[in-house]
Amino acid sequence: MFKVAIPSYRRSDVIADKTLATLRRGGVALSDIYIFVVDDEQEAYEKACPGYQVIVGLKGVIEQRNFILDYFPLDTNIVMMDDDVTQVYQCLSEKTKEEIVDLPSLFCRMIIQMNVEKVTICGCYPVDNIKFAFANKEITTDFRYLIGVLTIIKNKKDSQLLVAPSDSASHEDKIRTLYYYKKEGKTLRFNHICFKTKYFAKGGQCALDSNRLERHSQQSEELCKKFPEFFRIKKSKNIIDIAFKKQTPSHSPS
Repeated sequence: MFKVAIPSYRRSDVIADKTLATLRRGGVALSDIYIFVVDDEQEAYEKACPGYQVIVGLKGVIEQRNFILDYFPLDTNIVMMDDDVTQVYQCLSEKTKEEIVDLPSLFCRMIIQMNVEKVTICGCYPVDNIKFAFANKEITTDFRYLIGVLTIIKNKKDSQLLVAPSDSASHEDKIRTLYYYKKEGKTLRFNHICFKTKYFAKGGQCALDSNRLERHSQQSEELCKKFPEFFRIKKSKNIIDIAFKKQTPSHSPS
């Protein structure tokens, strides 16, 4: 019912102990997992991940995710996961959580809800903070960030939903969220489902930009100017980021 796609770059030394271990504990079949790499790293990944399907794709986070969508057949449910996820868990209260040990059931439940809501993308809470996550409704469909670390996409081969290589690589998942929202009028999110990862860690597709934090800030400002009705600036100590603006319920799909 689904395939797991993991775009990875310069992390052959950690992927097995992170995302692959998380999927293994969660009961995902090895045959349903695909690792997408660049050509000159294929051998390293095949050595580090024996038995897994290692596919040579394209360099760059936007290019690789678009390659993944092109690789799988129409209507495939693709679970997009980053390569450094160390846990997927469910919030039980503001103070308690439990690791999800049956990920196929979770993914299938999310896919069923996608069909109910008539959308082709869904995601989970973007921050590893159970207090913040649990304060939200369990499932929402308003305009909210669908972070690329863990999303499910029903592959419709729709060019209008592709993030272009000329778009901001630092914010490719935010742009994708916007495109799907404008097309479908909803962003389906499971707010009590969270994950553990480390943002801006060594390696990764975004590491292609050596000044990634500076570029992230610059592209935040550019994106807010381009889509002022949807995004606003969110400043923190070390970086300028983007926040999503609330949209009125009257928004209709394009």
